[in-house]
Amino acid sequence: MHCLFVTSLLPEPVPETGFEIANASILSAFRAAGARLTLAGFRRPGSTAGQGEDEILLGEMAIENARVGAAAKGRWASRALAKGLPVGAAKLAVLPGQALLERLAARGPYDAVILNSVQMPAAYPALETIAPTIYVAHNVEFLSARQNARTARGPLARRLYAREARLLERCETRLCAQAGAVLTLSAQDLAPLGLSGDLRAHVLPLVLGRPAPRDEGLRRRDIGLIGTWSWAPNRAGLDWFLAEVAPRLDPGLSVEIAGSLPAPRPDTPPHIRLLGRVPDAQAFVRESRVMALATTSGTGIQLKTLECLEEGMPAVATPAALRGVEVPLPANFTVAENAPAFAEALGRMVAAEREGTLARLDGRAFAGQQGRAAADVARRALDLAGTRLPSLRIGKVRVAALSLPAALELCRRALEGGGLTKIAFANAHCVNVARGDAAYAGALSGFTVLPDGIGVDLAARLLYGCPFPANLNGTDFVPQLLREAGRPLRVGLLGGAEGVAREAAAAFSGLAPGHRYEVLGDGFFDAPAREAILRRLEEEPVDLLLVAMGVPAQERFIAEHVTRSHARLALGVGALFDFMAQRVPRAPERLRRLRLEWAYRLAREPRRLFARYVLGNPSFLWAALRQKAGRS
Repeated sequence: MHCLFVTSLLPEPVPETGFEIANASILSAFRAAGARLTLAGFRRPGSTAGQGEDEILLGEMAIENARVGAAAKGRWASRALAKGLPVGAAKLAVLPGQALLERLAARGPYDAVILNSVQMPAAYPALETIAPTIYVAHNVEFLSARQNARTARGPLARRLYAREARLLERCETRLCAQAGAVLTLSAQDLAPLGLSGDLRAHVLPLVLGRPAPRDEGLRRRDIGLIGTWSWAPNRAGLDWFLAEVAPRLDPGLSVEIAGSLPAPRPDTPPHIRLLGRVPDAQAFVRESRVMALATTSGTGIQLKTLECLEEGMPAVATPAALRGVEVPLPANFTVAENAPAFAEALGRMVAAEREGTLARLDGRAFAGQQGRAAADVARRALDLAGTRLPSLRIGKVRVAALSLPAALELCRRALEGGGLTKIAFANAHCVNVARGDAAYAGALSGFTVLPDGIGVDLAARLLYGCPFPANLNGTDFVPQLLREAGRPLRVGLLGGAEGVAREAAAAFSGLAPGHRYEVLGDGFFDAPAREAILRRLEEEPVDLLLVAMGVPAQERFIAEHVTRSHARLALGVGALFDFMAQRVPRAPERLRRLRLEWAYRLAREPRRLFARYVLGNPSFLWAALRQKAGRS
């Protein structure tokens, strides 16, 4: 499979931050699963990494809080407020959406899009229209923001974090609903994302995969802490350690803290040193007697925990630091529930290490197990995405985002298959009906739903930043399918007023000769007549069944009564027979090009269509606005 891997930052030759280290592991898992990856993302200014042949560089950008000043943070906040985006997404929202899609498409086609964390798809929802998606949730970002709101130091910060939490929850909910597969890094993250029991959701084990050098016995410190302290949950753990654990430690113990630490830097006693970024994080860990894993909040998995497990390091960990670790802990790991227990365990383990009674273990078996499991999970995600069409949720209806050639090919494959494929067309009216008709909405879940008309296009622009690839209304689509079917078909026509199906069949014969058109009946029949129609189809199945009964009757009829013993491909086609029989005129070509066919129909039949268009269109747009705001 050729997959587009979309990430905020492209990989660096030597990953440094937790995000970069996790990305290296995720990329390795998908490659081990057999995926061919094209990577798209930004790079930090001044990066020494060259652009690889498998990379699409979107530009240079500093996105970490610790690397920018107050002016840049102010610009991010202003852009976030102006665009209604979380700040993390607003940082990245600097490219026109259509231009971005064109750049990415030039390196396609893609079988799947891997959305690596929430920020890029939150900034560019149109990424979800390229191909079926695999969403990799590094954390439950809205929960992290909610936790930050609770611990923020002032009312303004609390309000900003609360806003982030609301917006992130909407984005993460949408991404999980849209995706063909969702991967979390911790089993505990499934429930908050609404994925408990969801067959599309799997936990992706991470493996750092770095060779563990031989222990030379060099110990530069008793206790080591390392992390990206600019990330608020990490900083909360560090602040807890300094405020609650450090005062309980013997002053004779040396403590060193590695990792960039934004202002305000805390005051520390002489035996605790702040080193900032260190050139070799692995050496820092290895040269510590005991690692302190002082995590108190956040979601996802702690990479420093994985590092200690892979290198066999002695460590004291809070329960939160072990999130996502699904294997039994080694003997040199201690779990401490509170600050006194944490401090006592650190002192005891340092003493044991000095005495030579606390050994370092071989973590290679753990790393190998994690790597094999990660490749297996990535393979399952690729399989799930490969069976799903790219689609966008409009209201309660999932509408396929297909080009005309792709939709025609889908139907041609169905006509050669042994099962039943059901096709519906959704316009604004259909979405309105589905909102109030649970049976119709439920029936559509078993259909491939194609986009019909300007209404769903406007909703797609509003919700995802781009329209559907094509307007696949049934009135144009079905005749083209018949012309390009590739072989003679048996076509059944069911529906319309008395005589209309027969006239439509004659019109189809002139438009696409070579097929056998069979009129099965009009659209008004009782239960015995319905059973007679179904028996006829069982005795002589058709390749293509066109059902013209209007919404929602035609889709419910197909869902409740039509099986693979009746047809290979069944379409609900609305007023198609009336148009083909010329009982109802189509709008002039000029109006159709302007996407105003609905206005023409309203002008001709104002009494019948007033509620559908004059009342229905504003209702549809209002519902789309509510969906964008996360209230439906």
